[in-house]
Amino acid sequence: MDGSTQRVTSADGTTLAYESYGSGPAVILVAAAMNDVSGLRPLAQALAEAGVRAVTYDRRGRGASDDAAAVGDRTPVTGAVERELDDLDALLAAVGGRAAVLGYSSGGHLALLATIRNPGFIALAMFEPPFAFEGESTEPTTAEAEVLSALVAEGRRADAVISFQRAIGLDEEMLEQIRHAPFFPALEALANSLVYDAAVTGLYPDPGLLGSEVRVPATVMHGRDTWPDLAAASRRAAEAIPGAELRPVEGANHRIVPHAVAAEVLKLLARVPAAFDPTSPTARPLRSHRPATPHG
Repeated sequence: MDGSTQRVTSADGTTLAYESYGSGPAVILVAAAMNDVSGLRPLAQALAEAGVRAVTYDRRGRGASDDAAAVGDRTPVTGAVERELDDLDALLAAVGGRAAVLGYSSGGHLALLATIRNPGFIALAMFEPPFAFEGESTEPTTAEAEVLSALVAEGRRADAVISFQRAIGLDEEMLEQIRHAPFFPALEALANSLVYDAAVTGLYPDPGLLGSEVRVPATVMHGRDTWPDLAAASRRAAEAIPGAELRPVEGANHRIVPHAVAAEVLKLLARVPAAFDPTSPTARPLRSHRPATPHG
C-alpha cells in the first residue's frame, strides 16, 4: 500500500478518509485530539518498513472525513462514542475484518473500547491514554463535551480550542502563547472534533471499569520523559488489563517517537501470530456487540 487516500463509509453515512502503508498484519492507528491523518503518518511508515500494514485515518469531522451526525456547526454529544466505534468497525471491515488497534492519547480510550466491542480487533496498544489523573474525579461526564459543542455552534472555535486545552491542564501563560502561535488556525479547523475527544475521555475516565473486559494481548506505552501524570495514567491502565505489558519508550511531552513505538507494536503482534490467520482454529468469528459497561 502506497499511502494514497482511500475512503470507507461508516454506519451513519459518514465518509472516512484513510491511508494504508505496507503489507502484512494490519494495525489501525487512532489519532489524538487535534490531530488529522498526518499525525500518525510517520508511525504508519515506520510500521510499514517493519512488515506491517498500518492504517491511519482522519477521525470524523477532521481533515477529509466528514461527519453525517453534525447539524450545521453543532456536533451532537449524545452517541458520540458509539459513532466513533462504528467508524472503527467500518475501517476494520475495509482491511479484512481482523487487525490490531493502537490508540494515541484520547484515541487510546477508543481503541480499548473497540477491542471490547468487536473481537475482530485482536491486539490493543495504547500510547499515553489520558485516564483521570490522581485526585481527579472518575465520575463519567459529558459536561466538557457539551461546552465545546455549544462554543463551536456559536462560531467560537478559538474559544473551544482554548477551553479544551485548559481542561487538560495547560496553564494560562501557555494558552496565551498557543492562541498567538502560527499553527493556531489549524487547531481551530479541528475544533468541532474536540467534542468527540471530550466525550470519550469524559465518559470513560477510569480504566479500572473497563480493563478486565479486555480479552486480547495488550501493551500500554508512555514516553520515559513524559509528564508524570500521563506516565501514572498509563501505568494504571496497564494494571487494569489482564496480562497487559507496560512499556516506557523513548519520548517526552506526550509525543510519539515512531521507531520506538513501532518496535513495541512488533513485540505485541508477535504475541498473537495465529490471530491474523482466518483459517486458524483459534481465530474468532467477527461479530459486533456493545461494551458491557454502565456507560456503553
